[in-house]
Amino acid sequence: MSGVFIESGLLERAARAAAPAVLGLAVLCAGVGGASAQTMSAEQAQLLPALLAKPTDYDANFSYAKAAVAARDYEAAIVALERILFFNPNLSRAKYELGSLYFRLKSYEMAVRYFEEALATPGLEPDIRERIDVTMAAARKEMQPSRIYGVLQLGLGYNSNVPGSPSGFIRSFGADIPNPGPYYARGGASAVALGEIRHIYDFGNQRGDSWETKFSGIGSAQFGQGSLSSILFEASTGPRLALAPDALPGATVHPYVIASYGAMALGRLGSSVGGGVSVNVPIGAYVSVEPGMEWRKLNIAATSPLLEVASVQNTGSQWTASLAARWAATGRLTFDGKMLWGRNSSFTSALTSRRFGLEASARYEFDAPWSSIGWRWSASPFVRYAEIRFGAPDVFVDSLVTRVDRQWRVGAQLDMPISQMFGVAALIQYTRNNSSLPNYRSSAWSALVGPTLRF
Repeated sequence: MSGVFIESGLLERAARAAAPAVLGLAVLCAGVGGASAQTMSAEQAQLLPALLAKPTDYDANFSYAKAAVAARDYEAAIVALERILFFNPNLSRAKYELGSLYFRLKSYEMAVRYFEEALATPGLEPDIRERIDVTMAAARKEMQPSRIYGVLQLGLGYNSNVPGSPSGFIRSFGADIPNPGPYYARGGASAVALGEIRHIYDFGNQRGDSWETKFSGIGSAQFGQGSLSSILFEASTGPRLALAPDALPGATVHPYVIASYGAMALGRLGSSVGGGVSVNVPIGAYVSVEPGMEWRKLNIAATSPLLEVASVQNTGSQWTASLAARWAATGRLTFDGKMLWGRNSSFTSALTSRRFGLEASARYEFDAPWSSIGWRWSASPFVRYAEIRFGAPDVFVDSLVTRVDRQWRVGAQLDMPISQMFGVAALIQYTRNNSSLPNYRSSAWSALVGPTLRF
């Protein structure tokens, strides 16, 4: 929802006669001072001499503001645009750009102020008016102490291996035998519903403390294998507190409690309860790291005999430590990475496991192919790897081989908003488990596409 810069020629045509140079120099000094707080881009440095020579030149101010935005030096861009308004207070597009920049900087009151001034200016283009209405509503929402965000999707899915079963033999007491069933590796279509709702209550103090609550869930109705239809819910809640406002501005700590519940058409799978803590620490303007720790008590109580094995294997406790990082490389490109270590404890060493995982993803935003859509689309490729090592051989499978799983998941998601609330999303992914035991080797292609709702 970034602003669309007005052409520099229009700025000049709309501007009134140049004001006294002494005023321009005074405002310029403020702009240079703001920009010097961080390293200038090469383009900013190249444009600066022309701006110093002609501080009242509207094209020079505009070009510098545009270069500053490209370098994500938003403070310098704001100074340049405010300098433009100093000489011509009736430029509605400049007010819109200022509102958009203040919104990016999370200065929502200033954003609303400039948006309102732009709306009150005669001759505002209809497309700009529409963008202002949307962004100003978002700014006012961010100013409220209680805020709710959500995304929901309904879609049609396909999975080439719905049960996640091996395609050939399985091992039993050290011997390989044909898979006795009842579920074999076969594909199928499904109707899928998934979503997440997040509530934030701002305490309204100068520290920026808040309380966060999140609900998420996914359900699938299998068309050809109805007994494998499933549903999973998860909820977490806890405060987000400023860690050390003076020493680490922007850093927060988030302790929380968490619970989940899962079931299949076959019967109940079970539930979990636990808690954790995460710490988010910004490093500069575009990088952040987030270490975390979580513990869960797994209370698996399957109601179907076919799920008893899974029930036994997963009953116990689970510890997970993680380290995540995010890099906003440009205004359109973001990279995410995560490492995790974990341990699942059960009543036997054969069912106790240690795991290590790596995740990497990127998100690239691009303009929609149709100009009538004023929302950026995004493509998000990802890759995930996990290695799970069990503590000892399972005598019922193979007394000489300890189970080791190496799991891969690669894919990409395409998010295509059509309006502020509605859009379409598509996901394609490939999963593979390379296990030391044939019972757990599997692979599958899956895809999902359907409409989305955001609020």
